[in-house]
Amino acid sequence: MQPRDTWLVLAAIGASLMMTDGARSELIDFEDLVLGTRYFDGETFVSAGVSMTLSALSGHIDVQDLGQAGGMGHELEFFGGGVGGVSLALDFGIDVDGVSLLYGEYGGTLNLLINGDSVIVGSFADLPPTLGGVDITMTGGQFGLGTLSFDGVISSFAIGGQEFVLDNVSYQPIPGPGVLSIVGMGVAGVTLRRRPKRRTVARPTGHLHESTARDTP
Repeated sequence: MQPRDTWLVLAAIGASLMMTDGARSELIDFEDLVLGTRYFDGETFVSAGVSMTLSALSGHIDVQDLGQAGGMGHELEFFGGGVGGVSLALDFGIDVDGVSLLYGEYGGTLNLLINGDSVIVGSFADLPPTLGGVDITMTGGQFGLGTLSFDGVISSFAIGGQEFVLDNVSYQPIPGPGVLSIVGMGVAGVTLRRRPKRRTVARPTGHLHESTARDTP
C-alpha cells in the first residue's frame, strides 16, 4: 500500500470513529449548574453543552439536590407556571435519535412538546403512545418517580409541569451529512488509488519522413 493510500484509509477510519462517537448517548445531569440557582420566564442557560430556555406565565425552576427524580446530585425542580406549568425547551443543536429522562411528578399538570406537537396531562401515565411521530414509553411511576423514553427522530423538545422534577436527560445525536461525506470521500479515494493503471501502447502514425541525400553536380 502506497503512503497516500495509507493516509486515505486512516481518514476513512477516523471519519468512521467520528460517526461512532456521534452515535454515543450524551448525558445532561445538571452537575455543572450552581446549586440553589433559580431561573425565571424567558431565561436561557446551558448545561452539558445544551441550551435550555424556560417559559411560563408564572413560576420558576430551581437547581436542587434532593433526589426527587430518582437520581443523584443536581436536578431541576419546576414550580407553578399557570395551566400547563413551567416548560423547559432543550435545544440539542442537532436532530437526535431518541431521548430518555428521569422524572418526579408531585401534583398539578404536566406538559410535553415533541417536533411541534404538544400535550398537557394530569399525569405522565396519561400521555399518548406517540407524539410528533415519536414513540413514548413510561416505566416506573411508583411514588411519582419514573423514566420516560422517546424513540424516534426529534428536532424540537420541551417538557415541564407545575410540580415536576427533571434529571439525567440522555440523548443520541444523529451524525450530520458532513461526517457521512468524509467517510464516502475516504472510501472512494482508496478505491480510485487502488484501481490498476491502464498501459498506453505507442502506435505508429503511418507517416514516415525520409531524408533523401542528393548528389551535388
